Amino acid sequence: MLSRICLSILVITSLHADVEEFPAFGIRVTVPRGWESVQPGSGGQIARWAKLTNAGTKAKDVVVLELAELREGLSPYAYAKAVAESHDGEINREVTMGNLPAIEVRSQRHTEMMTPRQTRVVATRGHLWILSYWAVGKGSLALKTINSMAKSVEFMPFAEPSEHIVLSKEKVSFLKGRLKVSLPTVGRPQIVENAATSQANGIRHFGRKELEFIFKVHLPEGEQPATFDLAKSAFAQRISQEFQSPALKWQDFEIAGAEGSLIDPVILPKAPGESEFREHHFVLLYKNKELTVVSFMLNSPEESAHRIYQKLIKEIMRSIELP
Repeated sequence: MLSRICLSILVITSLHADVEEFPAFGIRVTVPRGWESVQPGSGGQIARWAKLTNAGTKAKDVVVLELAELREGLSPYAYAKAVAESHDGEINREVTMGNLPAIEVRSQRHTEMMTPRQTRVVATRGHLWILSYWAVGKGSLALKTINSMAKSVEFMPFAEPSEHIVLSKEKVSFLKGRLKVSLPTVGRPQIVENAATSQANGIRHFGRKELEFIFKVHLPEGEQPATFDLAKSAFAQRISQEFQSPALKWQDFEIAGAEGSLIDPVILPKAPGESEFREHHFVLLYKNKELTVVSFMLNSPEESAHRIYQKLIKEIMRSIELP
């Protein structure tokens, strides 16, 4: 798993010099002065910090902190070797991260593209933890920055993500501006089958290695329904068949100048030996004869977390905008 860094960056906080904690991700780290926090770009990224240029809209230097589940074929050395082979790097085993033995890759290749200059990897608690410095050009601050941050790392037990729900102040755009919404800062983008018509964000419980909450926006394929009633009828039929549910009930509402309706939650039977809730919420939004489907999935063995996520759905719904 190699990070990909986009030069176009959304700043979400101001300059940093203090310890930053990420309880749901089980880590705290001290960020050097002069780095600005920017929005994480993928499901495994915990945080990103950047040295900004072009009036604060682009970055020449980016530090990325991320984690990935350990699995067969993935180890600190395997990860470091892949980075070294891709970027003409040299592997160094005489380093640490959070007082644990780590592996590092240093690359001397200077390009006009954003590439990793220094990457440090450590394995603990069933995960890989990756701290990397990406740059356009020399990346002259890489050694000093990675050494400082790696030394400051402290690993903590993974916290319950439901206990750290805070909605973002900046609204996130989905499907090229089709919908804007405030999402929990502990959530991260998720991979979907068709990125042209779907986009998702999820909250992961890293201790259990499971997604507990998913928010998804989807554009139905094919001809758009002529009326909202036709859209609801067709969608209800499909959902009833897919989940083998009885007749579904709709609750209509108005939202951002559009017609909206939500279906009573669909709760799947628990599989033998499993305690997880598998609850699905579906919302249809209809504006200018175009249909947008919003869905939520809740999957948690904890009743208290389940109630928090149900409340979160209402907060997210209140924040939705349809430009």
